[in-house]
Amino acid sequence: MTAIPAHAVVPLLLLADSEHLKERPAHLPPLEEPGFLDFVRQAHPQLEYAKQRKRARGEVVHVFRDRVSQEFTVLYRRDHDSDGVKESGYPWLDRLNELGGMWRAARPQEPWGGAR
Repeated sequence: MTAIPAHAVVPLLLLADSEHLKERPAHLPPLEEPGFLDFVRQAHPQLEYAKQRKRARGEVVHVFRDRVSQEFTVLYRRDHDSDGVKESGYPWLDRLNELGGMWRAARPQEPWGGAR
């Protein structure tokens, strides 16, 4: 068996399968809406991001990791509306939802009564 050096960085999408973190239900930010991830990158350029569609599971996995602290958040958007999150430490989900509110508030209103 080959040992992995302590300084080795785990590829982002492998973090989605972290068994040592418990998943909990979550309300997710507008990850698929055009422009939102650009807004996140402007606010937090140190965040790495990866996305993978897992059709067999009916989910899309979004992984964010801070390059400096290595703290990460894995967001699971599921077709059957049981979205979830795993976090290693810093509550990135809270910050992403805060940014989602700011982003939606800054968007121009639609002519028929508001933003989607």
